[in-house]
Amino acid sequence: MKKTLRKHQISEQLCPEVKLDKAFSEFLMVKDLEGLRRRTLDDHSLHFRYLKEYLNKANLNISYLHEVTIPICRGYV
Repeated sequence: MKKTLRKHQISEQLCPEVKLDKAFSEFLMVKDLEGLRRRTLDDHSLHFRYLKEYLNKANLNISYLHEVTIPICRGYV
């Protein structure tokens, strides 16, 4: 019998135990190296802050990247 992986299991395997803040810091560093303007980087930081505020207001104790699911993203947007 073939075992299937659920989406959250796959994302957990791709980014195990990566803190949300660390993942965003790395994302921002890559975008800076790509040459994005300071204003764009600042906007990314602002939107990440909004996301974290949403997660806190929704009482979602999310610390790790693999815990962010599609329904959570849809609720935020």
